[in-house]
Amino acid sequence: MVKFPAVEIRDDRLMLTDAQKLQVRFLLDKQKAPYLQVTFQAPFRPRSTGKGSQSARINGFVAQIAAHTGDDFETVKIRCKQRAIGRGWPFITVEEDIDGVMHEFRVAKSEADGSVEEARHLIEAVEQYAADVGCVLVEE
Repeated sequence: MVKFPAVEIRDDRLMLTDAQKLQVRFLLDKQKAPYLQVTFQAPFRPRSTGKGSQSARINGFVAQIAAHTGDDFETVKIRCKQRAIGRGWPFITVEEDIDGVMHEFRVAKSEADGSVEEARHLIEAVEQYAADVGCVLVEE
């Protein structure tokens, strides 16, 4: 996927910068057919970062759960992200051949790919996981 900042529209034509044109040409060169599929949508709001942010809250809560359970931080975070998929956290589907049978697995995406709204789902999943393991979370 190529993300472009807002561009100008003139006489029903979408105007691209030289850099954007280069990206489009590069994509076309990789294709067998001389066309691309284009989808327009509003950009998502990236999750907040820094002190008092969604990211700080997620990581602070995950650290508390890890300390409570004795699991490492990354293991707890992965568990929470996997739980958040059902609530709306972004994921990719991975296919794997296991003993001659194809299986599909949903794998949670990185937090960098999450929007403000999706981060809310992750926070809810973290809070639920804490409750499930008996960890009382403290806002720091």
